[in-house]
Amino acid sequence: MILDDIESKLFTYHLKKVVVAGYVEKSMDGSYAPTPEGRRLCVHVLENNQALVDRAYSVLFLVIRRKSDGAYLLYKRGTHPFRHKVGFMHCTPTSVENLNVTATNICKEKTGLTCTFAAGGLVR
Repeated sequence: MILDDIESKLFTYHLKKVVVAGYVEKSMDGSYAPTPEGRRLCVHVLENNQALVDRAYSVLFLVIRRKSDGAYLLYKRGTHPFRHKVGFMHCTPTSVENLNVTATNICKEKTGLTCTFAAGGLVR
C-alpha cells in the first residue's frame, strides 16, 4: 500500500484507529499489514461489502442566506475528497436531536454564526 498517494486526513485518522485497535501493524520499512485479528475481521467485511454500499446515509445541506442582500454562505473544501470544490456546508443528522437544532449547532460551531433553519425538503 502506498500511503503517499492518498492526501486525506480521514484516511490517516482511520489508519491510526485500526493500528491502535490492533488490527493493522506498521513494519520497520514503513509499510502496513493486517494483524491476524485484522485478517479475521477483513474476511467478514468483504462478505458484507455490498450491504455497506446499499445502506442509507443521510446528510443535511445547510443552505445559509444573508437576509440583507440574499448572499449565500459557501465554503471551499481543504481536504480530499473534493479538495478545492465549493459548496454548501453539511452535517449528519442524529437520532437524539431535532434537525433544526443539529443544523443550528453545527453552524455555530463551524462558523460562529447564529442561524435559524427551516426544513426545506427531502431529496432521495
